[in-house]
Amino acid sequence: MPTDSAATEPPPTGREVLAGIVLVAVILFGAFGAVLWLTRGTDMPDERPFSFDFATAILVQNVGFLAAAFPLLLTRRARAFAALGFQPARLRDFFVWGAVVFVSALVLRQAVGLFQQVTGRPVQVPAYDVMSWGLADLGLPAMLFLAALLAPLAEEIAFRGVIFGWLRRRLSFLPAAILQALPFGLLHIQLEHVLYATLLGVMLALARERGRSLWVPVVIHVVINTVAVTAIFLGIEAPASP
Repeated sequence: MPTDSAATEPPPTGREVLAGIVLVAVILFGAFGAVLWLTRGTDMPDERPFSFDFATAILVQNVGFLAAAFPLLLTRRARAFAALGFQPARLRDFFVWGAVVFVSALVLRQAVGLFQQVTGRPVQVPAYDVMSWGLADLGLPAMLFLAALLAPLAEEIAFRGVIFGWLRRRLSFLPAAILQALPFGLLHIQLEHVLYATLLGVMLALARERGRSLWVPVVIHVVINTVAVTAIFLGIEAPASP
């Protein structure tokens, strides 16, 4: 099934997607294994990570996600960007779909808070603590670069670019959007945040679909994470970043 009528380059093939997933797995599991090996016989920090460890973890994770597009770059070179969906986008699509996704994020965050209150679970999600640690150790500029710029770009390339692009060629929108959002949500570990991130992943796929460009969800994701990081820095609770 077609994805974007404006696209000039076919989306990723099954081989390119599989090679990208294998590469991501090798990098992430390899890094995790290296950490376990290097810290064997030592006590891990039980309160908060050191700044170097925190920054390294974010960098490795995002390099891993960016690696999903590496097979595409090898096989198609400059055409890989078009295959991922980096097409010119209309300015109004950024505002229209940005508003839709941001309102959805607010509604979902309120729903998560209500769920936590009803079930008696802790109201705060771990991502808030992680962001707070990062801000305390690295400062606002570094956290904005790592969590509000690099992370959204890497995640959108991997999930809405590589995976959704491949799925959308074979499936209608909703199944493709849900299938790419599930692994995206599961990365966020805690039940409430998994549900939040999964549903927001579907909305970002909708922005990708209707905006006809990967730039639309990338910019929206950057804005949401920037708001979240800045709000935590200022001591204001904000919608959790996807």
